[in-house]
Amino acid sequence: MKKIIWLLLLIYQSIQAQTINKSETKLVVGIIVDQMKYDYVFRYWDKLGNDGFKRLMQHGYFLNEAYYNYAPTITGPGHASVYTGTTPATHGIISNDWYEKQSKQSMYCVQDNNHRAVGAMPGDTLNNMSPNNLLVTTIGDELHISNNFKNKVIGVAIKDRGAILPAGRSANAAYWWDWKSKNFITSTYYMQALPNWVKEFNAQKLPDTYFKEGWKLKNAGSSYSSSTADNTPYEGLFKGEKAPVFPHLIADSNTIDALKFMPQGNDLTLQFAMAAINNENLGNNGLTDMITISFSSTDYAGHRYGTHAVEIEDMYIKLDENIHTLIDFLERKIGKDKILLFLTADHAAIPNAQYLADHHINAGYFNFKQFASALRADVQLNHGDSNLIEKFDNDMIYINRSLLKNKNQLNDVTATIYDFCLHYKGISHALTAAQIQNNVYTEGAKSLMQKGFHTQKCGDLVYQLDAGLVEYGKTGTTHGSAYPYDTHVPVWFYGSKVAPGVCNRKTSITDIAPTICNLLQIERPNGCTGVAIPEVLK
Repeated sequence: MKKIIWLLLLIYQSIQAQTINKSETKLVVGIIVDQMKYDYVFRYWDKLGNDGFKRLMQHGYFLNEAYYNYAPTITGPGHASVYTGTTPATHGIISNDWYEKQSKQSMYCVQDNNHRAVGAMPGDTLNNMSPNNLLVTTIGDELHISNNFKNKVIGVAIKDRGAILPAGRSANAAYWWDWKSKNFITSTYYMQALPNWVKEFNAQKLPDTYFKEGWKLKNAGSSYSSSTADNTPYEGLFKGEKAPVFPHLIADSNTIDALKFMPQGNDLTLQFAMAAINNENLGNNGLTDMITISFSSTDYAGHRYGTHAVEIEDMYIKLDENIHTLIDFLERKIGKDKILLFLTADHAAIPNAQYLADHHINAGYFNFKQFASALRADVQLNHGDSNLIEKFDNDMIYINRSLLKNKNQLNDVTATIYDFCLHYKGISHALTAAQIQNNVYTEGAKSLMQKGFHTQKCGDLVYQLDAGLVEYGKTGTTHGSAYPYDTHVPVWFYGSKVAPGVCNRKTSITDIAPTICNLLQIERPNGCTGVAIPEVLK
């Protein structure tokens, strides 16, 4: 009996301690670094300061073996998956854009023509955005529910999808940068007019200042020893440049849209995020608020320069300073014991395929046009009509059901396409919609393909290229596959309730959301399929 009483007392004390701890966290800060490879911090370690990424590593909790558990690994799905704790098969953001079967039109992941941009140029319809395509709740939504919607949740990014999807459906606001107006803007989904503080921030015209600076190296050129030479054939160019070399003095020949390719794009994001925290009084409203921040310029630069350019090294040296500035700001304004921060990436990236091939790595380029033409010819030969293939989109193939006579013909056409893909050079895996719906794949690429497949939105067949093959230009890089170069990303937890340490067992990116929710003692997102990481708890 004494043992039972003692056990009950311990449980009660634990609950009481957790209840007390719940009130400690006043601000949750979610950070995504777009296209950040797992090894960047370690590759550039000696060039980084002591109070940015190193502070997260030394005083936070690091997931050493964190992977995306689905494909395609791209921006829209990545941002949605981190904050919902589930995969595209559940949250519905299957790509940045996808083909809508009913309307036969392309759908952008945050497109919503029922809402209008706020703060953009008059007549702008390209910024008609909202989170309505997101089918499930996020961390921020659940935080709102737990506080009767009296707290604040705000999203910030250069990219619209990087601001909107993390903040969730019930967010107070999501702000993204519009290069045409040079403003941070939002949507009528959230409000009818920009707050005065946003107008005042835009009036500073920081983009003009940053743009005129151009892109100069932080350190002496000779110190960038972790990168290739400054001028390689694997790098893209700004308009007007003859070679991809420093300094990039771009103001005379480029629109201000070029700012998003430069470190100053991250500087602009940081300044706006800190302004949002100050002016919305986040972390000091008496409840637990949340801000989501996505640093997008790393992705734009990666696509242009690849993963081993001097530009990328310089980008991360400067991003390290941004992280230092942000954490100092948060701890000074709110307190380390009152913030809960996590940082990860929405995907990683493959090194430039030609760079790999030139160093005898098995890599190269997949000729999609040849593939599509050959497949159409095969369908024509076997079924008498190449138009039975309605659409190729996001490594998926859609069959034109309006041309089918019956279900048996659908099965026959699908079988023809499936057999062709399995035997086509450069394709490693293929799955039909029926296979995905009727089987459970627990490992390998097929498992990732299944978790990335939403039944109502995806095509009749999905395929995966061989490792090292890309559909992309000869400069820069891309991402999207089920292979570790795209799926392996860093994850840090830092601040209130977080025990410093390193987890070396394999975890999934979908484990972030339930871990944060457990730390906050709130319900996890309603579509969550991830598992909380107990080692993070103090």
